[in-house]
Order: sequence, then structure tokens, then C-alpha cells
Amino acid sequence: MKKFIVTSCVFLGALFFLQNESPAQWVQQTSGVYDNLYGIYFQDSTNGYAVGWGASAGAVALKTIDGGESWNSTILSNGSFVFSITFTDTLHGFAAGCLNGGAAGAVFKTVNGGNSWSYSTMSTTYGLYDVEFPTSQTGYACGWLGKIYKTTNEGSTWSTLNSSTSNVLRWMHFPNDTTGYIVGGTNWDNPNMLHKTNNSGNSWSMIYVFSGAVIGGVHFFDADTGVVCGGSGGEFIKKTYDGGATWETKFSNSSGLFQALQFSDDGIGYACGNGGRVIKSEDFGETWIEMEPVVPSTTLLDIYGVEGVVYAVGTSGRIFKNVTVTGVDPFNEELLPTKISLYHNYPNP
Repeated sequence: MKKFIVTSCVFLGALFFLQNESPAQWVQQTSGVYDNLYGIYFQDSTNGYAVGWGASAGAVALKTIDGGESWNSTILSNGSFVFSITFTDTLHGFAAGCLNGGAAGAVFKTVNGGNSWSYSTMSTTYGLYDVEFPTSQTGYACGWLGKIYKTTNEGSTWSTLNSSTSNVLRWMHFPNDTTGYIVGGTNWDNPNMLHKTNNSGNSWSMIYVFSGAVIGGVHFFDADTGVVCGGSGGEFIKKTYDGGATWETKFSNSSGLFQALQFSDDGIGYACGNGGRVIKSEDFGETWIEMEPVVPSTTLLDIYGVEGVVYAVGTSGRIFKNVTVTGVDPFNEELLPTKISLYHNYPNP
């Protein structure tokens, strides 16, 4: 009879287990502002932006180049609001909001990586909530009174589209340059109606109502498959496979509301909301696991994951960072066994 010497194997397996199962913790960053932060976008794990607004300063944009260790702020416009932000490359970025307390909608634009901003004024009273660029040149913005605007020259000029609704349009996503989805409602705080275009925004139709619910975010992986987050007496995640005609519940909880949703191209996604709660999916929204909530408890309004790092923003100017640890630490390779051997036991019983 032979006896295996497996000490090295056990050690190796334990090392993998500890590194993979070690719970990642949220760390609060020092934003330098106390206004509510509504949008966040990261180009990679270290270079990112956050936007928000407060009664004292107006619309503000924050920028970090060191993974959130420090943030520099720029006032986009005094007395203005801003709700969302996106970039088409490292230099060109866009934020949706309004001017002069809601007197007119505006899309703010930077061409130098957030060092300075200009804006295009829209005729919409109150303002805009979301901006999306499915290509580097073509973008959309939506907001109050059913207004949708489109640019085909990277934000130099904007034209008005016919949305076929006067509802407030809150959340938007385009999986390609012809198909787009927008969630709206009769007021800014109850978006639950899904609108769709399949001809580059030239016409829109309402295709689904999430009755009794509030939708906090929408993301489509292709023209037919997408996910929404929100709440209806409790948090939920729902997924469609037929372009929004029907929906399946993928996650639910007895209380709370998810306020935001974000996915990367590899199918890793996050949803966040009330009470600092965050959940994660690694399979395009099919299954979800709960992460540790942020401390102190904060209403999280947006979230962004990139290159194994997750950032979340919310009320009172709070920004949180979570580094997900997976695999073996490359700096500890000397701890790994150099070989695994098999010996005869002696004496042999």
C-alpha cells in the first residue's frame, strides 16, 4: 500500500481558497464635497469621474487619477444640476443636467479629460437626466417632458427627437447604434415605463409597464437581452430575453430599492441602492450575490466596476471603493511549492 505526500497540495489549495474567499471591504474615499453624487464613470481602475450637485455650489464634476486617493473638483455651472456622466475616450466626456435651477436642459462636455467643461443648452424646461453614446460620434440625452436629443457629431450640435410621450425620461441604454431603451414615468421619482426604438431614435414606442414598481437602472447586452433594477415593496432585478416584452425576476428582497445598475462587457455587473446595499453578478445578470454594505450607511446613487475595482457614489458627497481579490497574489509566489512528490511509505504495512 502506498501513502501520498500531499502537504504541498493541501497548502496550495488552502492558499487559493483563502485568497478567493477573502471578503473585499468597502473603503470610503475623501471626495472633498458634501453634495449628493449621482453619477460615476471610470476609464480604468485609477482614472475616473463623479458628478453631482448641491444648493450651495451647483453642478460639480470630480476627477481622480490615482484610484480615488484624491479628487479634484470643478464647478460646471453655479446654480445648476447634473445627474449622469459618460466618456467616449480618454479626453471626450459628457454629463447631463440643467442650468439655472432647471430653466433649461444642458449637456456638459469636456474635450481635455475633465480639466474644463462647456455646455450645450437645450430648450427643455427643468433639464436632462441621462446621456448615452453608443458610438464615439452618436449620442442621446433624455429628460423632462419626454424630451430626447441626438447628436451625430460628438456633441457639437443636438437635434430633437419625437419620443411620443410627455413623461419624465430617467434612464437610458443603447446596446448598439440603432436599438435603444429608456425608462420613464409620470414624475421624476416613479420611472416604470419602458420605451424602445429600433431605428436610431427616429421613432419610439412604450412596450412595457412595471406596474407598482420604480426602476432605478437599465442595461441591455444586445437588442433582445437586458436587465433592470428597482423596487416594488422590496429590491428586485429583472431580466428579459425578448426585447422587453416579458421579464423574469432574478433577484428579490423584502425591503429597499436599487437605485443604479452597471455592467461591463464581460458580464460582470453591480446594482446598488438604499442602505448602502450592493449586489454582484458574474453571468450577465442570471444570478446575484450580496456584497458587504458600505459603512457608514449611505443611499448609493450610482456604481461602476472596472478591472476588478468597484466604485460607488451617493448622498453627502460619499465615494466608496472596493478591490475584489481573486487568484494568487503574484508578490507571494515564493510561498508556493516548487514541486509535488510521491514517495513509498516505510515500513509498508
